[in-house]
Amino acid sequence: MRSRSSVPPPTVVLGRFPPPTDGQTLATEQCASFLDGAFDVVRLDTEPPGPPALTAHPRFDLTRAVHFLGLRRRLTAALRERPDAPVLWHAISPAPLGHLRDVLATVPTFAPGQPVAGVLHRATFDALFRSPLTRPTARRLVGRLDALVFQSEPLALRCAPFVPEAKRVVIPNTVREAVCPSGDAVAARRDRGPGAPLHVLFLSNHLPEKGHADVLEAVGTLTAQGIRIRATFAGGWPSDAARAAFTARARALGVDASITGPLHDAAEVARLHLDADVFVLPTTHPTETQPIAILEALAAGTPVVVVDRPVLADLVGPVGVLVPPHAPDAIAHAIAALAEPDRWRRASANARARFEARFAPGVVGKAWRTLARDLSRA
Repeated sequence: MRSRSSVPPPTVVLGRFPPPTDGQTLATEQCASFLDGAFDVVRLDTEPPGPPALTAHPRFDLTRAVHFLGLRRRLTAALRERPDAPVLWHAISPAPLGHLRDVLATVPTFAPGQPVAGVLHRATFDALFRSPLTRPTARRLVGRLDALVFQSEPLALRCAPFVPEAKRVVIPNTVREAVCPSGDAVAARRDRGPGAPLHVLFLSNHLPEKGHADVLEAVGTLTAQGIRIRATFAGGWPSDAARAAFTARARALGVDASITGPLHDAAEVARLHLDADVFVLPTTHPTETQPIAILEALAAGTPVVVVDRPVLADLVGPVGVLVPPHAPDAIAHAIAALAEPDRWRRASANARARFEARFAPGVVGKAWRTLARDLSRA
């Protein structure tokens, strides 16, 4: 019979869980899985049924509004049973409508004194403090929280004027174990023979801000120059019409392109990253923090090309190639430079080394367990 002291303490992970499968839902489930075993993890899903609209600018949706009107009652009932359990709140929003939902439907469900850490998955939380409409409630929100978790130091520093240093915690994203290839698998791919076409991978939702059109134009330029190249564009599309238009443009450019929908199988995602020679994600999405697809590429030892923005530059560090926004010619130049065998091998080795040092599941999982224990003691 287990003693009372051996029973794992309860911990609540509150947020959006898969499905749908996107960066935030994957990161939320990953956090919960890191705590399993060391804690009695209670997963509370805030997401309404059905897939959300794929858009960079959420609008008022009556169905979702009705769901969130009932969320306060459901969370109150669930948390009433665990008034002392730490809460890792992954659904905190930087948008005005989402912030209104947070302060009216979520914060009141926390018991007095219950330790709560807000986990930020978007890059614009500081905007709440710069608006006179949301500044008072944003300050009260920070006062209620025991910690705010940022995915990188630049994001934490952006909120330094509004969040005390003692409450700022940095825990980066990571990847699922099933998507993380072994070191031997990564090392083996560096001995590929010459002659095969260069494989360029874009893996993300195909919102305009993600930059897939710029990647296609860059690949088209290289193809026109006689460079043997093939491209894969994988991820969800905002509409069938958008996918059809993109396919037509690829055909017009004469690009050898595989254009697919979202990938849900971890083994397929891992295989795709290992097969790619260059991963390109020139995203200018305003709320971008740490795209998991970039971490998957680093884990596979795939050289990465991203837009020169502070959050992305901090993510890839010296192992990534930075390009200006909306610059297909610069992307084409970066891809061509990485095709040089010696440079590619160095970039591949450095990408994997950076992943193991900062973003490996073991490193990130330890950080989450440390935070949960600190909240439990608090």
